[in-house]
Amino acid sequence: MDDIHVWLGCLNTAHALFLKEHGDLLINLLTDLCILQWLARAVQLVVPILGFIMLILGFWLARGLSLIVER
Repeated sequence: MDDIHVWLGCLNTAHALFLKEHGDLLINLLTDLCILQWLARAVQLVVPILGFIMLILGFWLARGLSLIVER
């Protein structure tokens, strides 16, 4: 049982030292991932809306061109 406590103590110390050395890097990485996730969600919302607008503009342009050709 003592070996487990020693092992857990060493692991806890190693984890604390790692966070002390690289904690800012991990926080920056997680922040960047969060920003990228929000950016991906924004793109997922905007792209279909832009596609629909372009579809309407395409029909409008085609109708306008067909009216010009008929004259």
